[in-house]
Amino acid sequence: MSKRAWLVILSSLVMAGCSGESSVDMASDDDAGDGMAGSGGIGGTGGIGGTSGAGGTGAQGGSGGTVQDGGPGGSGGSGGTGGSGGSVDASEEPDAVCSSVQVPAAKVKGAMYIMADQSGSMTGDLWTRQSSGLKTFFASGAAAGLSVALNYLPRDAACESLDPTCSGATYAKPLVPLGELPGHASTLTALVDSLTPDGCTPTQDALNGLLLSTSAHRSSRRDLAFGSVFLTDGTPCCGMCPCEDAACVAPILQPYADDGLQTFALFLDASASDFMNAVAAAGGTGTAYDATTGAQAITDALLDIRGRIVACKYALPEVPSGGAIAHPDRVEAFVDQASLARVAGLGACANGGWYVDDDAAPGKIVLCPSTCDLVEATPGASFELLVSCGPGLDGGPGDGGTCGGADDACPGTPIALSGSGLNDRVGSATGDTSALCDDAAGSCTPGSAPDAVYAITPDVDGRAFVTLAGAATSGWDAALYVRTACADTTTQVGCSDTFLPSTPGDEALQFPVFAGETYFLFVDGYMDGAGAFSLDVRVNPQQCGNGAVEGGEECDDGNDLDEDACTNSCTINPNPAGDLCPGLAVPLTGTGLQPRTGSVSGDTTSMGADYAGSCGSATLAPDQVFAVTPNVNGTLVAALDPPSSPFDAVLYARTSCDVAGTELDCHDALALGAERIEIPVQAGVTYYLFVDGYGTEAGPFRLDITVTPPFCGNGILEGTEQCDDGGNLPNDGCDPNCQFEPQGPEDVCPGEQLVLTNNAGTWSGSASGTTINLMAAYQGTCGSSGAAPEAVYRISVPVDGELRVALPTAQTPFDSVLYLRTGACEGPGAIPVACDDSIGDGGEEILTSVLAGDEYWIFVDGYSGQSGTYRLEVTVTPHCGNGEIDPGEECDDGDTTPGDGCNASCEIEGACGSVVTVEPDSSLSPTHVPPACGTWLMTGGSMPLGDGDFFAFTALEGTVVRARSFVGTPGSCVPGSSIVLSLWQASASVTAPNNQGCAQQVGAVACGQYASGGNCSAINFPVSIGAGGLYQIKTNPLSTAVASYGVVVSVE
Repeated sequence: MSKRAWLVILSSLVMAGCSGESSVDMASDDDAGDGMAGSGGIGGTGGIGGTSGAGGTGAQGGSGGTVQDGGPGGSGGSGGTGGSGGSVDASEEPDAVCSSVQVPAAKVKGAMYIMADQSGSMTGDLWTRQSSGLKTFFASGAAAGLSVALNYLPRDAACESLDPTCSGATYAKPLVPLGELPGHASTLTALVDSLTPDGCTPTQDALNGLLLSTSAHRSSRRDLAFGSVFLTDGTPCCGMCPCEDAACVAPILQPYADDGLQTFALFLDASASDFMNAVAAAGGTGTAYDATTGAQAITDALLDIRGRIVACKYALPEVPSGGAIAHPDRVEAFVDQASLARVAGLGACANGGWYVDDDAAPGKIVLCPSTCDLVEATPGASFELLVSCGPGLDGGPGDGGTCGGADDACPGTPIALSGSGLNDRVGSATGDTSALCDDAAGSCTPGSAPDAVYAITPDVDGRAFVTLAGAATSGWDAALYVRTACADTTTQVGCSDTFLPSTPGDEALQFPVFAGETYFLFVDGYMDGAGAFSLDVRVNPQQCGNGAVEGGEECDDGNDLDEDACTNSCTINPNPAGDLCPGLAVPLTGTGLQPRTGSVSGDTTSMGADYAGSCGSATLAPDQVFAVTPNVNGTLVAALDPPSSPFDAVLYARTSCDVAGTELDCHDALALGAERIEIPVQAGVTYYLFVDGYGTEAGPFRLDITVTPPFCGNGILEGTEQCDDGGNLPNDGCDPNCQFEPQGPEDVCPGEQLVLTNNAGTWSGSASGTTINLMAAYQGTCGSSGAAPEAVYRISVPVDGELRVALPTAQTPFDSVLYLRTGACEGPGAIPVACDDSIGDGGEEILTSVLAGDEYWIFVDGYSGQSGTYRLEVTVTPHCGNGEIDPGEECDDGDTTPGDGCNASCEIEGACGSVVTVEPDSSLSPTHVPPACGTWLMTGGSMPLGDGDFFAFTALEGTVVRARSFVGTPGSCVPGSSIVLSLWQASASVTAPNNQGCAQQVGAVACGQYASGGNCSAINFPVSIGAGGLYQIKTNPLSTAVASYGVVVSVE
């Protein structure tokens, strides 16, 4: 018997009412089955006939029982007639009938979000293997129907501009957005072919971003089953939160896994296996896939993951009449005819069963893992769903209850519209759906809610605006949709289900209408929502040029620009201008101090992919260009209108149309069509605005342009203004001429001098104050601090060291922002060093390396206009003695004790200064380090590919071996240098290759190969009790020959 999954839908065809619940033949399609005993019968029917196939003459129920005691079913035979009718209880209607329909169950489609590795270690075979495996998967016929989004780490090769909180915001938007294979394969492949390896591995930031993007689309696409996939060749090596073990990844992945979102892991190098197994375990997928054997292993793993993502996930069935989705409360499940329990969710699956993906907004049926294994892996196993009779089952009148009324079913209750001439036509209706039937369903309203229908017939061409108050008035989840043929779901022109009872608001739709035609307005509810409502209708008579599409208009962009996408007669222009530079000129209106405004509509779908901005992924998307020449100096704001721009757009501006380097601003919002840019402009200068798309996105749009002339008091900082607070009151920090009114030395640059004092070698200082009465004069590179007042402090650095600047939470009770500059306090010479805007009150902290004699300016600012009291703490901890080799140091053994090889100035001492390799050397003939040295410098000259240098020394138990490689001077690494630094107990293995990374240095007790902290590579190894004795350090190049290099080693 072949394995199958069937949905058995029992729908009600009730004329007067239906009660009780029938049994259903659960035999498979190719086996005759015995009938099952009736459980109470169905209003007088004897039973339901055998299923299709070889099912029998003996109908289930035989002659049937009464309603009270339904009789047992007869044996399945070899023919077709159903059982005879059962007796009818006097309490039931004689014409109540329930029937069943069997259809094959359909699994939902899958969606896969992939985070791949582009870090510098992915060179050579690793990069070729990953790229080939991905591209083969995208092109595979076995992947057809799967939707895929693709992203890579790192976004910043230097790992310097990543979010210091590793929240994932940097990686929340994939480089290629979600699209279905095979059509999406070319876009995905183009991205793979355009990239080359570089940089480090910010794992925590990337994992957070991967899960954020997957989870966001999972919430909005209930029709798909989602999974996240992470590929890498190694453990993290950059970022302030590197996330290197299971204890770190579990808090990131576990909450998503508990909610049913799985994360799959593939390791491309054996060194990453432990970490990636931890990722898989925390992500709810068991163990990671081993993809070290070749490209095919990656392809095979992804195909297997595709199957696991959709395994045992089924769509809730549509009820045959009305297109409504069956409510989960009316669904029973069976595996091989055995009843299956419905459980609360994945966490309640200990004993098997099934659950819905979201109780509040159910979209899928999901089998518990153990039940899934039974259905998926057991030959011949069957999974069936039974949908029972009851109110709200199939969208038909009655459905077992009593309902009705003039507004309950088509053709609905007419709403009279009043008004004449060019005046609006208006009308309204009120009602309550609670006592009505579930006769219809819209595309945005799954479920079995009762509904009301109304009809309007306007006497003019124009545009209708319909507003439904449901959640706003009665606290229920209302929905609104419109059709042009009452009973035909294919004629729907709009559907709105935006607001919840917890976030009340009016559902609203607008659509063009024609005189004399009837439009049907449906008031419905989400799932089984019902209640009182009010429905308001307004029809605006057609007027070409008013910005609204009405009646017979094809478009209306509100301007008289005949060359754009909408002509002056409100018809679509098949060949609009603006595909190429110099673009379509957009006129602006306004005089004097009035803002200059303009608006233009278009559609990028038919345009070429000719340009790209610095934000978003716009290389492959079509774009349209517009030219604006203001007649006044001022500030230009260009913004897309979201309702009119329903695609993932990108908006940018240039001063030279076809020169990317002249870009002034670029914005790619997460929300569809929400892009906005703001730039200063000069009279008579032409500026070029580009409407582009993210990935390959394209679509219609409306671009609104405003140029605000400069004048003191308009709230915009312009020209020679130092400030502009929107008023002209004196003594408020900004005078009537828009110049600063200082309130104290910390109010404006150069700021108040903060003196640092020496305390046991650490230099420190602090200040307390308030920003409430200060001016909003400056802005950092993080947070939204342009409108908030700030305090400024100046420090002179007394020693080389680590600068820490902090705002303690307890003493800073407002949402503060902290940033640091050097070079100058303000103006062109001011160089931003760092900026921190932590969540909530205070808590900001900046750490950076500084040199003696440098000057820095510290700004205590606020987020989005906030201000308050604060405490500022500043410390400078000298570098020498911190155990790390910082710029200017030859060594640093963690203390400043003289005579141990590294003196109090972090210079290598005397005979232990430099140990030069003696060639030829090997693990059997290493260069020996004198036993008296605690810190020394190993120099090895140049290393060609395949060469290795070996240094032998003694380390006592309880000490720590620290080694830092460099090219140039200690604490520095020439870009492109790759040095593998490995530590071996007794002697290095003679079989360990001299041209491979840490994964191949099998037997080493410690190994490092990545650049960090100014070093080419580093290791730290504590020598445990009983492990003291002879050790060797081995150095070898990884992928390129290394010029003159050195290694600073300390054993302390």
